[in-house]
Formats: sequence, C-alpha cells, structure tokens
Amino acid sequence: MDLLCTESINSVSEVGGDQLNGSSGPQQTPMEVRLNTAVKDPTFLDDRCLENLLKSEERHACQHSNYFATVQKDITPDMRRVVAEWIIDLCEEQNCQEEVALLALSYMDRFLSLIPIRKTHLQILATACLLLASKLREPNYKALPVELLVFYTDHSITKKDLIRWELLVLSRLKWDVSTVTPLDFLELFLCRLPIENRKCHDISVEKVRKHAQAFISLAAREHYFSNYTASTVAASSIAASLSGLKWDLRSGQSISYLVNRFTDLTGIEQEFICECMDKMEALFQEQRRRLPQSMHITSATATIVSQHLQQQQQQPCANFKCSSTTPTDVIEL
Repeated sequence: MDLLCTESINSVSEVGGDQLNGSSGPQQTPMEVRLNTAVKDPTFLDDRCLENLLKSEERHACQHSNYFATVQKDITPDMRRVVAEWIIDLCEEQNCQEEVALLALSYMDRFLSLIPIRKTHLQILATACLLLASKLREPNYKALPVELLVFYTDHSITKKDLIRWELLVLSRLKWDVSTVTPLDFLELFLCRLPIENRKCHDISVEKVRKHAQAFISLAAREHYFSNYTASTVAASSIAASLSGLKWDLRSGQSISYLVNRFTDLTGIEQEFICECMDKMEALFQEQRRRLPQSMHITSATATIVSQHLQQQQQQPCANFKCSSTTPTDVIEL
C-alpha cells in the first residue's frame, strides 16, 4: 500500500530572486500561496489535547526566572525589549505565523537563563532563535532565509556566524524546541467559556480572540511575563480582554468566575492568574499613556495600542539602513 500525500499547491506567486540585491533594500513581491489545508478538527479541542499541552509546558516551567539578576550581567531588560520589538516587527513584515515571534522569544529567554552573554551578541542570538522558530512553525517554502535575516541586521552579522549560533542555541536547549506558546492554549480556553451571551450580543469569540492576541503580543515585549507559564499568559489575556470589553458587567458573570474556571481547567492558582492579568492591564495603561492625546480611545482593550504600535514601527522597518531599525546599536542603550 502506498501512502501518498494528495494535497497540492493550487497557485504560487514566486518572490523575485534578486530581492536581496541593491542598496535600497529588498524589493519583494508578496507571496500569495493557496494550499489545500485541512479543515478544523474538533478532536484537537478535547480535554486530552489540553492535558497534553499542560504537561508539555511543565518541562520549561519556572526555567526563565529573573535571569537579569542571576545570570546576565551585561544586558538589561531594556535591551531585551528592543530585541523583542525587532523580532515582532520582522515577523509582521514577513507575514510569518503568529507563533513564530513568540517561539523565538521563548528560545531566547531559555538560552539567556542558562548562558551569560555579552551585549554585542544579543542580536545574533535573537536572529538565531528567530531562524529556528521559523523553521519549526513555517512551511518550507515560507521559512525565513538566512540571507534575509542577515540583511535585516544591516549585515552586522555573517551567514556563517548565524549558522554557528543556531547550532549553539540548539545544543544549549538540548534540541528541545517544541515549546508551547500562549497561542496554543487560546482556542482551547475560548471554546470552554460562555463568552457569547444574549445580553452582550456584540461580543463574539472572534473579537475576544483578537483582543487576547493583542495582549499576548504586548506581554511578549516584556521579560517579566516569561516568568509565567504559557497557559497563565493565555488565561490572563482572555480575562483582561473580557474585562476591557465590560463583559462581566453585561453578562451577569464576574471576572472571578472566569479565574475560577481557568483554575479548574489548568490547576493554576488564582493569585498567579490575577497577578498576570493585573500586569497586562498595567502594561496596556502604560502604552495608552504614550499615545498622542488627539487619539480617541473608546475601548479598554490592547487592540488599539497594538495597531498604533504597528503603525509607528512600519516606517523604521521600511528603511533598513536606519541605525534604529535593528538592535545592532543596542550598546547605545
């Protein structure tokens, strides 16, 4: 009996082969690919899958801690934030899957919790982690090429050095790269909550999902959220989203009910979920204060902040020669 894959690519628009040539930056044609993908399978939302994810994240639980105080002496949280924003911006510009940036930051935090490095090596470490995450989560035709990553660093690193650091990261992580991210838990949690209600018909699961993804993206920029498990961050992002949408005031269910529900599902203590949620909301308020006063905010959700941050960072990413586009000059911090 032959086991053959019958799925095929319907149409592919190739990216120009000379995209890395020229001094003005890569001139890319958007890659539009339509694949025969599998339909959503409800089997992946059952309790067994949730239990397996919870067991998987236990391998890396409490591994990160506060490595700035215990391991790293030459880098600071501000430097880590610069690199995190660079990774997220790069992934957005290249239309990577949402998990790629989170996975790359997870690899980087795990490595930094084990090995002290110099600040001049922070960018090549981040690039190597991004290369690994792209290989793991992106299809082969869409994985980020080494040459493109070198270009995004303004050629401050070489292809040979990047490959060496890739092997170094793999060896230090003991080739354990199947890390769970908060996005892996999002759908499993959302389908188990009574979100849609006749009293708040304008709040849908899709809307809560987008807001939670925005909170997760904001949290990924700050190192202290790496102290929480992926399931805690996911649960807190949903609770913060529903709180910002005033779901608790309109549906008749309290936020405490949500927290209790998450505790029942994951076994995480309520105080950790509430603590993480409070930090997310404080981070959102901090980002909102940085917005121009002329911008009108109508909803206490992180989506508006996330969209504004993306607009702010689109211009630097378009000009690859600007020294502030990459953490190459992170030493200036």
